[in-house]
Amino acid sequence: MKKFQLFPKRHGLMPYISLLYLSFPIIYLTLETGFKLVLGIVMMGAFLFTYYKLYWVQSDRVYAVWWIIQLSIILAFSIIFTPWNLFMAFYSANFVAYFEKQRTFFIAMGVLGVSVLAVAVWCEMRGATLEYFLVIPMYFVMMSTPFAVRSIARQAQLEQQLNKANEQIQELIKREERTRIARDLHDTLGHTLSLITLQSQLVQRLVSKDPDYAIKEAKEIEATSRAALKQVRELVADMRSLSIDSEIERLSQLFKKAEIELQVDREEEPHKLPHLQQNIISMCLREAGTNIVKHSKANMCRISFRNQHGNMLITVKDDGVGFNASAGKGSGLDGMRERLALVEGNMNIDGQHGTELTLTIPIIVKAEEAYV
Repeated sequence: MKKFQLFPKRHGLMPYISLLYLSFPIIYLTLETGFKLVLGIVMMGAFLFTYYKLYWVQSDRVYAVWWIIQLSIILAFSIIFTPWNLFMAFYSANFVAYFEKQRTFFIAMGVLGVSVLAVAVWCEMRGATLEYFLVIPMYFVMMSTPFAVRSIARQAQLEQQLNKANEQIQELIKREERTRIARDLHDTLGHTLSLITLQSQLVQRLVSKDPDYAIKEAKEIEATSRAALKQVRELVADMRSLSIDSEIERLSQLFKKAEIELQVDREEEPHKLPHLQQNIISMCLREAGTNIVKHSKANMCRISFRNQHGNMLITVKDDGVGFNASAGKGSGLDGMRERLALVEGNMNIDGQHGTELTLTIPIIVKAEEAYV
């Protein structure tokens, strides 16, 4: 069963706090007696109903009808009881901001401004005393309120759209990652499983003809399956959530064994990045570190993190033999580029004086909480 809500949750406590401003009209109303008191209570109830409806109505046309009813009640309150009830028009000024169409918004602004001003002049002509040093400033504040509220509402709407777009991006990233995992599994295990199938068929044919050779083939099948299991475990390990700090620590231990000095320069703290970006950067650093140990013959490696125009620049530079296209074909660079593409990143390589690998990734700050 759906839980009842008096006002939409996205507005927070503001609809309830705003009702406190009705205390003054209600106090004025309690000074009345007889038919006028009953009429005032009915009109206040009608106003509260329009206040409730305007928070829930979706259609601009229906919204306009309820807004006109509310404004009419406020004007009637001001004429029948006291002109000071015109300050209730702040409620209608607030609701003007939520007209979706720009044209409707400005028409409502005109109706609000003219009607409030007309009732104020009419009350003055009927002998009511208004303190203009209060009324005039409040009138201009009232007329400027819809623009401020509309700006805030638009900002909130843009945040909602941004959150929705980020959710869609995350879903697309997940799909891309699933595709990559499927491709990795196919590339890694496809050949191995085909080999196991062929060996199994060979064993079946040799069992009766050459048992010793069949046993030898069976042992090779076992070795092949164990190798395949190891490959699967390595793939699963790569898919686990990684952090840049832990990967730097792992590289430090790896380079120490390889007698390569590691220097880390942190102008920008990488741990502020979301988990997805950290995971991809960590896997790229792991690949780069492995290549350095295997191919570079380097004595020193420097890894730096810095912020450049809203992008995280990760530079991995060694003083080894450098990089050439033929040496790079089997070094996992294509896989690194594919992973970086998932977070709109790119990679550049300079292999003339040692090897300098530069990863560029847009910085996305972790969101504390989605807008509600």
